Amino acid sequence: MTHADINYPLYEHFEIPMTTVYRHGSSLSILARLTHSQRVFMDYLTEVMDKGNLVIHNEKIRSDFIFYMEKIDCGSYSHSYLRNIFQALFGYGLLVKGEKRAYWYVNPFYFSKNAESREKLLKYLISTKKLKPI
Repeated sequence: MTHADINYPLYEHFEIPMTTVYRHGSSLSILARLTHSQRVFMDYLTEVMDKGNLVIHNEKIRSDFIFYMEKIDCGSYSHSYLRNIFQALFGYGLLVKGEKRAYWYVNPFYFSKNAESREKLLKYLISTKKLKPI
């Protein structure tokens, strides 16, 4: 906008989406070993996990990821490739099996969205022997 030959910045009201994911512990030593695709999918899982670190690994989450990556022009992925990546992330200990089929937790030792639910989930996973104390 210009007034009397003085340029004023034009401000618009817009909403900024905020998602906070905390990275804890020695996760960098594991993340540094991941391939680019594994790291991108891991970052995506931490974004879409709920506040209790739960993700449901099914066709929808893979399709959503594939759509998102194509939308931002960052390559194409197949469902079978993402299933392999998911298993690799489990092998690295970044994912923990949940109680039901397709239910998985992003390991709260490494990632969380808030401290209170992180502590509760760590205690639960250790008490049910799904996660060994580190």
